[in-house]
Amino acid sequence: MNPNTFVSIATISGLTSPRYMVAVSSSKAYVSDFKANAISIIDLISNTKTGSIACTGFTEEMLMYGSKVFVTNKYRDKVYVINTTNDQMVDSITVGYGSSSMKLDKNGKLWVLCEGDQTNVIDASLYRINPLNYMVELNYNFPVAEYPSRLRMNGGGDTLYYLNSGVYQMAISDIALPSTPLITEGSKSFYALGVDPVSGVIYVADAIDYVQKSSVYRYKSNGDLLNTFKSGIITGDFKF
Repeated sequence: MNPNTFVSIATISGLTSPRYMVAVSSSKAYVSDFKANAISIIDLISNTKTGSIACTGFTEEMLMYGSKVFVTNKYRDKVYVINTTNDQMVDSITVGYGSSSMKLDKNGKLWVLCEGDQTNVIDASLYRINPLNYMVELNYNFPVAEYPSRLRMNGGGDTLYYLNSGVYQMAISDIALPSTPLITEGSKSFYALGVDPVSGVIYVADAIDYVQKSSVYRYKSNGDLLNTFKSGIITGDFKF
């Protein structure tokens, strides 16, 4: 769609269960997928699917760094690396089980949040990776029965945020995971998280009962509530 008017321009079809898209050039993008066991290759000029890259499992968020795209996988303990020049998977990085969201910090380091697996009692974890040599530099394990999600970064690239029955804030220089939330969840059902890169305002969506319209809460960077408003059913993300 046209980002200025929200008027539809084209529909890209032929996808199984698309999740996230990352543009790798002005004419090409990748789309992750829940059930396809592949990353779809999209021609952004013709708005058509032109191919795929085999990738077993539930692929989720992706991030481009240089000529490589890093891919999370909720059903594996890997982050996959794709060479965008030839659309080939060239490597994988072992992380915790259930990688789902990732961000790049101001130092060029890749942070990956792994949600774990509640059914098989696999703990969640957070990793810092050097995207130049694929080396894991740090990792933190969450306490048993905690399942964080929605890793986000502020505009300065020095502070992480994530959901974990509340909103947690963590500096990239911290030596341990935060023990208390910046924003408590209470009786709400926090589902989506976003951080305005300019103002630092934190947006949190409460899915409530997953039937009625969501409530969106806006907080200052110190956790003070600014205001709230209604949005669509199961609001899932924020873009700035």
